[in-house]
Amino acid sequence: MEDESQEIRLKSMKRNGIVIPSSASSVRELSPSSFFSICAQCLNSIDDSASFPISLPLEPESECVMICTDISSAVRNLGYEGDIRFHKVRDWE
Repeated sequence: MEDESQEIRLKSMKRNGIVIPSSASSVRELSPSSFFSICAQCLNSIDDSASFPISLPLEPESECVMICTDISSAVRNLGYEGDIRFHKVRDWE
């Protein structure tokens, strides 16, 4: 049932212009880079003034950390309390 609800949510995001890999039917199936991209796209969609990049730069790491910190702050401002810091996302790879 959980996977079915995730699939519905992912399809809803696709209908609203969020680019999601066609093979993904649950969050578990997303790569870290896809997850990052979806988060950035959703935040950009929610807040017209947001301009998060939809992919992390390869270098320098300090820029990646800064972008992830900004996204984490934006998600927390929406009420999410989990840990999505840069090093947590990188650990998924």
